[in-house]
Amino acid sequence: MSIETFIDTRSSRPAEAFERPRRHVIPAVEAPLQNGVSPPDDGGTSFLTLNVRLHDGSLFKCEAAEGFRVMELIRAYGLPIKAECGGACVCATCHVRVPEAWRALLPAPSDEELARLDEVPGADDSSRLACQIEMTDALDGLELVLDRDSLVPQTIWVAG
Repeated sequence: MSIETFIDTRSSRPAEAFERPRRHVIPAVEAPLQNGVSPPDDGGTSFLTLNVRLHDGSLFKCEAAEGFRVMELIRAYGLPIKAECGGACVCATCHVRVPEAWRALLPAPSDEELARLDEVPGADDSSRLACQIEMTDALDGLELVLDRDSLVPQTIWVAG
């Protein structure tokens, strides 16, 4: 499954520190009756929010579906993450920093993830690999900073 989208940053605004955005709900489409029985009403598809901050302070609010890895979502929104191994936890090029307020909500890093983080210069207690963080309801509004070393090199950056 792939997600393609265009991010229009012209109307972006700085978010307050640890701002918890409201949850977006897409209304369910009326389904036709099957054998005279209507399907259960689930209230629509609910999306989580992932807040990704770049080293220059730019903040991108991304809609996220539960069960997706953070690295996949960052890529899907076209943000410049290297993630060279594609999420196999072997390269540490999806290094992110998670603010202290969110760390307790994340599952503990595996031994494999810790071994990769040991290879990252400057990694600390806030360091995680985006390929190892799975979005859940508890992480709705998660804010993280994409580490400078995990950015795809760009020759020109244009702020919206």
